[in-house]
Amino acid sequence: MTDTPLPRSLDPVPGELLPGYLLRLAHRIALPPLDLGHLCGLTTGPIFPARHLVRLDAAQAQQIADICRLHPAEVHALTLAGQAPGYTPLRIDYLGRHQSPVTMANDGWVLTPSAATARTA
Repeated sequence: MTDTPLPRSLDPVPGELLPGYLLRLAHRIALPPLDLGHLCGLTTGPIFPARHLVRLDAAQAQQIADICRLHPAEVHALTLAGQAPGYTPLRIDYLGRHQSPVTMANDGWVLTPSAATARTA
């Protein structure tokens, strides 16, 4: 993990999720996606945790924003949290009562295994 911004960035595409954004950015800067995930503080192992698809805490969003030269609001918009108003199980108050974002992400009812992980060859 580093605090140095990347030399280049991309604007997020409307409706894009974090994995797609990171894949596009990694391709643009010729960096393996997993290495970009490490730089952004999203993972320390061989896979991206699915919980990052659901929501990010303020510190995580700020770290990604700093590295990727984005505004934190743009980073938050790359998660599924924006779908919460129309999809009750993604709302933080629902998650708090029934399950954590980690449990929900790993249950497979919102994210399939292929959507929830990104591995490098």
